[in-house]
This record gives sequence, structure tokens and C-alpha cells, in this order.
Amino acid sequence: MVRFQNQFKINVTRYGLASIFVTVSVFGLSMLISPLYIYGDQIEYRRVYSYIQGLGFFDSFYFYSSALDSHELIHFFLSWIFSNAGIDKDLFVSFFNAVLAFFIMKLFYKWKVKIYISIFLVLSNFYFYVLFFSAERLKFGFIFMILSIIYIKRLRIFYFIATLSFFSHVQMIIIYISMFFGSMFQSVRRFLMSGRLPGALIFVSLVAVFPLLLMTEQLTSKFMVYRSDNDIFELLRIFAFFVLSVWYAKNKMEAAFVFIPLIIAVYFVGGDRINIFGYFAFLYYGLPVRGGVNFGVIATGLYFAYVGAGFIYNIVTYGVGFYFG
Repeated sequence: MVRFQNQFKINVTRYGLASIFVTVSVFGLSMLISPLYIYGDQIEYRRVYSYIQGLGFFDSFYFYSSALDSHELIHFFLSWIFSNAGIDKDLFVSFFNAVLAFFIMKLFYKWKVKIYISIFLVLSNFYFYVLFFSAERLKFGFIFMILSIIYIKRLRIFYFIATLSFFSHVQMIIIYISMFFGSMFQSVRRFLMSGRLPGALIFVSLVAVFPLLLMTEQLTSKFMVYRSDNDIFELLRIFAFFVLSVWYAKNKMEAAFVFIPLIIAVYFVGGDRINIFGYFAFLYYGLPVRGGVNFGVIATGLYFAYVGAGFIYNIVTYGVGFYFG
């Protein structure tokens, strides 16, 4: 028993040191790379961050909503706070990149992922680079989403943090619908038989319906843009994550249910953002298998490390991660 406790303390200490190393590394990398990302979506993000400095709350939100076509409150509120505090935009981004990296490491520890696999994924993966440098609002959605999963057994905390995730980026509702999709059928069945609404069904209903009504115009405009860019290759990618997830999942039916909303979402709104959710769902099923030391995690990790290197190269060379010239 004493030996087990000592070994546990050693593992916690090692993971703690690894988490600090990754957090500091991501912060340093962000401070180097973020100032170079000056085109693409960052043109408007930088303009908004600079313009709202010194403006009142409501005037800032009006300008923010008009410039970014966004009504999500969390990113706006934090941008307004940090901007009016005189904090540089790249420092603002780098700080929350470090926060995201820390929570990812905390979640990977909870999933019992090998330390070197965790370090490798966070510091090299294309999808994490997209969150760090390109998808700025989605980054905050992921911060709260990961934190909610860490506290998933404490339901009140989970529901509260999950709601913050949704109000950070509207598309986060897709991953929460995926998480609850299988159990929703059983919840509906129990409701029809007993007349009692289960908590998960109430949560998904409120988060999926009420806030969506507030953002109908924003969602419609995004649907029209993404739907026109839909591509068969994005569906193939989400299907690849689906196959790998079902392969590694202990409950294969559950994994299949998780991917149904994701596949539908890729078809209707495109795969650029949704495939991040698909990859994260695959990690949920793949990483706990031998601590991530398996073919699926390593093969996809190496591939996305290669793609991630190209993404960083584009930022350094062209000032934007997604360069197609």
C-alpha cells in the first residue's frame, strides 16, 4: 500500500512537471508565433481588440458584434477586459493558449495518458495549433469544454461550465449534443413513460434551443457560408475518426452514437471546425488504450504533427496558417 502511494505521488509529480513544461512552452511559442499571424481572421480580431480599448461596454459589444458577426459573450467580455487593461493582444492570446494547454494536460492525466504522448500531442498537433493561433473564439469554447469534462461527475459544475463553453462559441453545442446523443433516446423514452424530465435532457434542451434562438441570424449566415464550401473529403476525414473511435471504444454503440451528430454537422456546415470535434472524440476513445501508445493515436499524431509543422511554416512565411497560394 505504501509502495503504491509513493508510486502515485511520483507519477503525479512527473505529470505536474510535464504540465508546467507544456504550459510554459505553449506560452513561449505563442509569444513568438502570434505576432506573425496578421492576416486571415486575425485582421478583424486585431482591429476589434484595438478599437474597443477605452470604449464603454455596450458600445464595445455593438462594434464587436458588427465587425465579427458574432454575439458570443465570453470572448467579447475577456477581450474587452484585457484590452481596457492595456494588455497587448498577443499577450492576451498567449495567456489563454497556456490556460488551454494546462487544462488539456490535466484532462490527459485524468485519462491516464502516457506523459510523452501528452507532451507530443499538445506541442505538435495541427488541431491544437488551430486553436492556439487561428480559431480564437473556438479556443475559449474548448477551454470551458475541457474543464467541464474534467468535472463531468460533479453535474452542477459540469452544466454551468458547459453553458459557458456554448456562450464562448455557438458551435460547441454540437459536441455536447454528441456527448448526450445516445442517452437522449433513453431519456426521451423514460420521459414518455414516467413524465419526468431527466437532467441531461433538460440541459441539452435549454442549451440547444434557448440560446440558439438568440443567435438565429448568426447561425443562418454561417450555415450558408459553410454549406457552399462543403466537400466530400471532409466527410471522409470524420468517417476515419469514426472508424478509429469505434475500433478503440469499449462501448462501440456509444461511440457510434457520439459520431452521428458530428457526421450530420459536417454535411451541413462543413468540416473545418467540426473535424476538430471529431478528432477530440477519437482521442477520448483512443488515448485511454495503453495510455495512448497504440497505432491510431501514434499514426494520427505523426500525421497531424506534419500538418501542424506546415501550419506554423505558413504563419511564419505568409502571416496566415491556412495559405493556399
